[in-house]
Amino acid sequence: MKIQFIRFFLNFVFLFLLISDVVLSQKIQVDNVPQSNANLFLRKLTLLETSDYSIPVGLNHKTHFAYYSVRNPRLITTILARQNKTDYFSDDQIYHLPAERLDFVQLVSWIKENRLSFDFGFDRVGYFSRVNVEGKSVNAFPKTDMAFGLHCSRQFGQVLIGGDARWIRSKLLLEQKGEIGHGYTYNLGAIYSFKRNFRLGLVLRNMSNGLSFADNTVPDQVERDILVLGLYGFRFQDFNCSLLVDVNPPFENGVRAQVRSDINYKMLTWQVGYRRYIDRRAYPSEIVDAKELKVINRIWTIEGITLGGNVRLGSTVISISFEPQALPRVESDERIRVDRGGNVYMFSVRQSH
Repeated sequence: MKIQFIRFFLNFVFLFLLISDVVLSQKIQVDNVPQSNANLFLRKLTLLETSDYSIPVGLNHKTHFAYYSVRNPRLITTILARQNKTDYFSDDQIYHLPAERLDFVQLVSWIKENRLSFDFGFDRVGYFSRVNVEGKSVNAFPKTDMAFGLHCSRQFGQVLIGGDARWIRSKLLLEQKGEIGHGYTYNLGAIYSFKRNFRLGLVLRNMSNGLSFADNTVPDQVERDILVLGLYGFRFQDFNCSLLVDVNPPFENGVRAQVRSDINYKMLTWQVGYRRYIDRRAYPSEIVDAKELKVINRIWTIEGITLGGNVRLGSTVISISFEPQALPRVESDERIRVDRGGNVYMFSVRQSH
């Protein structure tokens, strides 16, 4: 058994390195220009799909219908800087990021021995506007993203293999004009189940040629990445426990990973973990000295404790969880002050059959 595990692990590492070289060879250039929300939108969908161990690309374990809602509160944060070591820190850049809301529904069902799922997600940023600054009727949010997904998976012995395709529509406001891009993303993944309550998964995500925007100044690439996930379950007295660890290459700007433990007792489950996610983003920022608004490209981080829980009422599971909000990463000569913000929270209702 040990020799078999070592062989499998070495083959897995070799395959992972080979695939990583192909998938992550794409370089995403984040410029100081307005960005669509497509990449952040896809990451939120992944967070939802892994929130209850329903791994992406159709690797779901029960037939169910689920509704998820994610809220990002409005964020006002200030970057303080000083010109040299003797100066006091003073306001340098101020970010005013509007609130965001994502709604996501998913239906998973069996057809013969294949597990199929359909989903729809809709994300919007900012307040709904009936007219723009020119007095023209718009009746829209400043930024919206939506996606339709079709997923399929099948069990082959101890291996579960799945794949999916998503159609994406992304819209942002550029010079008081809505710019809309369309595109497709494809994911492929597998889970290997060991005999001792251990599962190991690998997902290649967001394989895509990008989005098609009419305005060539809008970045249209979709970031490809990989999700490697391990899940171990065990029982301690009357408690069912599990430990989830996932890593999310590439690590160009820092390690992206999550550790989470779940403890279940009868109808209640408690969740506690730690999440670290780092990426580059381009957001408009108010330059204090120049008194102008400029799109700034810098690294943002999500790092801290995550908490959650759910209650099972028959075949229905109601869940709520919290995680830290993304903040700009500061350098050695900078400080950060959060004037307004809070935790991101997710609410979900799942009906199993």
